[in-house]
Amino acid sequence: MHCLPPELVAAPSAKPVSVAEAKAHLRVDHDLDDALIGRAIDAAIGYLDGYGGILGRALVAQRWRQFFSFWPASRCLPLRLAPVASIVEIRARAADGSESVVDPAGYRLLAGASR
Repeated sequence: MHCLPPELVAAPSAKPVSVAEAKAHLRVDHDLDDALIGRAIDAAIGYLDGYGGILGRALVAQRWRQFFSFWPASRCLPLRLAPVASIVEIRARAADGSESVVDPAGYRLLAGASR
């Protein structure tokens, strides 16, 4: 099945680790290195988080969009990013280009499925 990589819709509202938490862990008790520690946190998040990160998962709550080229015969759409807390909406496009929203009663999220 051909699908595009997931697309970030809404970034996390907070980072997984704050500068204050990192400073406590590192036992840094001054403010001289706050900018450096903040950049190190950002670099670690970029390396680990989201679809492009080496973990292939979201570290904190965020919204993603996934596109598929067709509805498979198995009727299962493998989501490429975990963990999935909820599905906001599924849209299907007909051959004529019209879109319709799939009734939430017509699908379910299978927990534990992997990419």
